[in-house]
Amino acid sequence: MLTLADIGFEAPRLLLERYGLALARTPDGQPIPGSFWGEREAGLIGTTVHARADTPVHSLLHEACHLIVMPAERREAVHTDASDSIAEEDAACCLQILLADALPGVGRERLMADMDAWGYTFRLGSARRWFEEDAEDARQFLAARGLLASTSPWRAMPMPISIARANTEDLAELVPLFGGYLDFYRRPASADAIREFLEARLRLEQSVVFLARLDGRSVGFTQLYPAFASLSLKPNWILNDLFVVPEARGSGAAEGLMNAARELAVDTGACEIFLQTARDNEVAQKLYRRLGYVRDDDFFVYSLGIPAA
Repeated sequence: MLTLADIGFEAPRLLLERYGLALARTPDGQPIPGSFWGEREAGLIGTTVHARADTPVHSLLHEACHLIVMPAERREAVHTDASDSIAEEDAACCLQILLADALPGVGRERLMADMDAWGYTFRLGSARRWFEEDAEDARQFLAARGLLASTSPWRAMPMPISIARANTEDLAELVPLFGGYLDFYRRPASADAIREFLEARLRLEQSVVFLARLDGRSVGFTQLYPAFASLSLKPNWILNDLFVVPEARGSGAAEGLMNAARELAVDTGACEIFLQTARDNEVAQKLYRRLGYVRDDDFFVYSLGIPAA
């Protein structure tokens, strides 16, 4: 059963903040404040969800979703027991399944399996069958409160992602993101070196960088270099860098950045966007295919390393 120790506290914290909730970490071995079920299960006091590292992810989401689906004016008075009706209980179960998709390493399939393992009871016998065949009332409840973004497939409202073109005034946000990107590829560099590189690219207009923000916090970027396609006699763009911090993966930030890159290409009359990715980066490849990118199986890619002078 997945716990917060498995996925960390940062991604759940960001998710709860989206709904005006706080996540408070209880020290290991200490009783969890406001826990209805006791032991390691999440607790509620007002708009704060309390959890330990050993708290199951499904428990955290379930209790948080109780607060999310209830009228805002009732939240401050909540202590331990948030259940008000069967309709709210069903809505909380449905929403927790949907929100599992926003947590990296979780997803609705794993969450429903953990719900069954914990002992949630449904008329049709499993969380999956209930969600797929018997949760229409819960979905209508969520839709009426503006908590659904789509009904086919069913998805919770997306994260409030904003995408903006970066300039030199954004270097304070870009530098640590770029550092995380280089660390991911095991090519670490100092903050000063990164700042100097990015500042030159932006100041000289040698690249275009888009910055993704989640609830006002910078969580990702993409950098594109202008080029030309001789065979097409037109400009094109090289999407050289794409990075989203782990806790914001699944939020829509990467797709937002990719869409901004496409708009740039259209606006500049480019004929294509060219990118490369690691063969084992299946998550990125799935996104690229969904956005219409086609893998080139006709050409080999060669590179020549040039020794430093």
